[in-house]
Amino acid sequence: MKTKGEKHLHNKETVRKMKENDKERASAEEKYCVAIYDLQQVLQCPKIEVGQAYYKSKLSVYNLTIYDAGQKQGYCYMWHKCIAFRVSSEIKSCVLSFIEQKADRSYKELILYSDNSMNYNIRITHNFMEVGHTQNEGDSMHSTIKRCDKHVSIYVPSQWYVVARTACKKKPYHVKEMNQNDFYDLKDLVANTTKHMGKDRLVFLFGL
Repeated sequence: MKTKGEKHLHNKETVRKMKENDKERASAEEKYCVAIYDLQQVLQCPKIEVGQAYYKSKLSVYNLTIYDAGQKQGYCYMWHKCIAFRVSSEIKSCVLSFIEQKADRSYKELILYSDNSMNYNIRITHNFMEVGHTQNEGDSMHSTIKRCDKHVSIYVPSQWYVVARTACKKKPYHVKEMNQNDFYDLKDLVANTTKHMGKDRLVFLFGL
């Protein structure tokens, strides 16, 4: 019998190896996509280091990052609190937008990794990494963005979008500015799923 700690470390190492193998395959196969997504810590607006504004209430700006490991391309799905909140449906809507993009480009299989059916001709596998050991490509994107805001004053949310676009000099991140029409209430979609006996695959009973 493995202890809880041993099982935790075993799961961490197993998923890490899976992710590395999937990344190698994505680099070799054109229509196979491996993506890692993560939500960045809340960005505050305005972001000013001096003056009375430093102590005032801030507008929260959100950034869901998705890293396409095969293409080595980062994507930022950004919005602020006046557009939508930061709950499950908002996160899923951003991931849905990414999936739609890959489906439109005729990708045949998509593997997703994160830390915690849509009517497409594309197979989707979602792997969850071990809690507490989830340092991933999304964290690297977040660090890159935060390094660029150190000496920048931010007054409006759109300035955060510019920071994200220009943060990576070698291969700039693609930034999608999410609006209210981009977000869906996906509770009914989750409620109308079924699970095959003996399998992990979920089948959606209706499309969006």
